[in-house]
Amino acid sequence: AYLKLPPQFGPEVLNPGLRVWRVEKMKAVPLDASEVGAFYNGDSYLVLQNRGEQGADLHMWIGEKSSRDEQVACAMLATQLDNFLGGDPVQHRQVQGFESPEFMELFPRGVSYKEGGVESGFRQSQDSGTVQRLYQIKGKRNIRAKEVELSWSSFNKGDCFILDLGETILSWTGSQANIFEKQKVREIASLIRDTDRHGKARVVDTSEGEEPEEISRGFYDSMLVVVDRGGE
Repeated sequence: AYLKLPPQFGPEVLNPGLRVWRVEKMKAVPLDASEVGAFYNGDSYLVLQNRGEQGADLHMWIGEKSSRDEQVACAMLATQLDNFLGGDPVQHRQVQGFESPEFMELFPRGVSYKEGGVESGFRQSQDSGTVQRLYQIKGKRNIRAKEVELSWSSFNKGDCFILDLGETILSWTGSQANIFEKQKVREIASLIRDTDRHGKARVVDTSEGEEPEEISRGFYDSMLVVVDRGGE
């Protein structure tokens, strides 16, 4: 039996599909479809995979810098949603960087972790193209993109990286990156384009030592030569 719908959620939760909410000051704020797959490391999220008659899974995703209050709020909201759905969903707790394979499979294009969050106030709009980010692509079966310091010293030969410059997003492949990272970096670059730049950016593929001149003339001029080390 279903209970009264909590004000945090709409009736669409009864329908099959994947839905994601960010926890903001004790409220569950739904993400637009274009934002799904991008997570702020200072926030917590609810992820509902409703498979209709086959059941449902409700995941609580906890960012590595998410506050204790936010984590508690996430758990409370999960309980509300679970109760409304008659206790049918199986609840899972997912910690950033240690998510289960089943959770990662919900995001076939991969996931990206960005610095910032609601409570820190460090969540700037990227519509203007002024916010630049560098992501490190790591993993084998489960590939993740984590924001790292925007510096040439963050690069290494053993991983792939994505440099988001606003109008241009550079997909960079290290010479010693594994085959899984090489296969996934372009997909995640497209994910970042769609989630952070609303599809309004050009993705450029390049490899170590073959960076396009238009890029190297700008950002790369201020960076040191790539550190000769493998992926961590």
